[in-house]
Amino acid sequence: MTDTKILVVEDESIVAKDIQTRLKNLGYTVCGVTSTGADAVKKAVDLRPDLVIMDIMLKDEMDGITASEKIRKLCNIPVIYITAYGDENTLNRAKITEPFGYILKPFEERELHINIEIALYKHKIEKKLKSNEEWLSTTLNSIGDSIITTDKSKQITFMNPAAEELTGWKKEDAIGKNIFEILDIFSEKNYSKIDDPVTRVINEGIGINLIEDIFMINKKEQEIFITCSASPLKDNENSLTGVVLIFHDITEKKQAKELFQLIVESTSTSIGEDFFKLLVKQLATTLKVRCSFICEYFDPGDKKARVISSWIMDHYGEQVEYEITNTPCEKLLGNEFVYYPSDLKTLFPNDRMLEEWCGESYLGIPIFDSDNKILGFMGVIHDKPMKENETYKSIMRFLAVRASAELQRKKVEDELIKSKEKYKELANSLPQTIFEMDKDSNLYFVNEYGHQSFGYTTEDFAQGLSILNMLIPEDQEKAKENIKMALNGENLGFSEYTAIRKDNTLFPVLIYSKIINDDKNITIGLRGIVIDISELRKTEDALRESEERYTLTVQGTNDGFWDWNIKTNEMYFSSRWKTMIGFEENEIGATLEEWFKRVHPDDITNLKSKFFSYLE
Repeated sequence: MTDTKILVVEDESIVAKDIQTRLKNLGYTVCGVTSTGADAVKKAVDLRPDLVIMDIMLKDEMDGITASEKIRKLCNIPVIYITAYGDENTLNRAKITEPFGYILKPFEERELHINIEIALYKHKIEKKLKSNEEWLSTTLNSIGDSIITTDKSKQITFMNPAAEELTGWKKEDAIGKNIFEILDIFSEKNYSKIDDPVTRVINEGIGINLIEDIFMINKKEQEIFITCSASPLKDNENSLTGVVLIFHDITEKKQAKELFQLIVESTSTSIGEDFFKLLVKQLATTLKVRCSFICEYFDPGDKKARVISSWIMDHYGEQVEYEITNTPCEKLLGNEFVYYPSDLKTLFPNDRMLEEWCGESYLGIPIFDSDNKILGFMGVIHDKPMKENETYKSIMRFLAVRASAELQRKKVEDELIKSKEKYKELANSLPQTIFEMDKDSNLYFVNEYGHQSFGYTTEDFAQGLSILNMLIPEDQEKAKENIKMALNGENLGFSEYTAIRKDNTLFPVLIYSKIINDDKNITIGLRGIVIDISELRKTEDALRESEERYTLTVQGTNDGFWDWNIKTNEMYFSSRWKTMIGFEENEIGATLEEWFKRVHPDDITNLKSKFFSYLE
């Protein structure tokens, strides 16, 4: 069974009934039957059948041909005519309505079936073809590139809206003209006309591309830089029927490239403040605007910014801080671009900088860091209305990326300076000598305590001093070896040296150092600390002298002395003690048990009890 719905239009009731019966026998659904043209049109609109079987000669005012024409226009439903009249006049009238079949009465059921199936298939194919044509037409008309087609005689057969804009010709005026009546293409190298690409494609049957250094002059006598491709159009039998040309306008791209190159060349070797100055000057000059500027935020939440650099007409502006609330720059916090073509002072009447810079139009872009956090913004202001220009935007996008890198570098540099200042402040507060030196042992930083400790002034260090100059000659070779090992990453701990002051006085020191690596992890020197151990040596000498006196005292008395170190369990027995009990110097061990062995058995228990009771 088929789901095909058919509307029958026949004014003879017996014939209409017969057609219904035959259609049902063939498996079709009869969705309606009517005897008038007007009702046929209404039912076609309401029921939306797949096919209409229409008698040409109807008895009311609207005949079948007129009804079919209305149905085709309103519903695009295929119609098969049935008629008892086969005269030439009737046939010619019927042809105008583009019927999908024409059956003469009387007819066989098989004839009816064949006509219906052919009509349905033909309508399906036509709908698909029409859909494809509409899709193709919509695509060609909406595509950004300019498309022109010609026949084999180079006569224009199609032109899309982009081609109309490019050439300056209206489609209706261009159709039928020779392609080169409306199009002149030249070489940029010598301004001569290029070879005819259409003729080449027709003669050679292959596509060609013209992508370098060509431009066209359109109807408005504008020079437009383009790329062009030309390809053959062929029918189902692979016979050439014409040529399709596709043009891409690269004028803005070419201008942007030249402007990019100009700006890049002028700023590529600069960094820091010099870069920002060159950027704003070149930006204003290139875009031909009154002012350009670049600003950084202190804190976007506070809506305060600082003008890093600006160019106004013919001079650099001041580095000022200002509140961005109720200014065009405030809008940049949530947008990629902010553009005001005119009436800037009317829109922002309280912006004092617009007043100073005579601002009428504005184009600005935010500057983000690598984490997509806003760093600042840059823009241009003109004293006349400014047309929206994609080239300007492209240039500013590029420069915003370059400015971002420089702002981030500046930020890191500022943080590094602050870090160094904090480090120096900390180093200068320490009561020991802190130093930094390069790989050749030349000192480039010594804290204030080091200046005082060694007796050298800032000017002395500025003139150049090696850390080896601050050690006695006898220790310098040892220091060289230790420096070499430290630079190779060995951890030497503290090393002792004898240091020499500017006034040639000597003092003992301990020196500890670690390697310094740059941002590429390459060793560039050593950082370390010098500890003056003069007081430690004095204490050690005093202790040594005290111990020597103690030893002489013990050795000079007739009494025997012993001493027990509880922590190490070691005993000390004086020589006199050993002699008193009849032993030589090395015959008694240095333990507590050796002492207990020399106590009479009757006394040992009482001695241990009192001994350990005392310890408790």
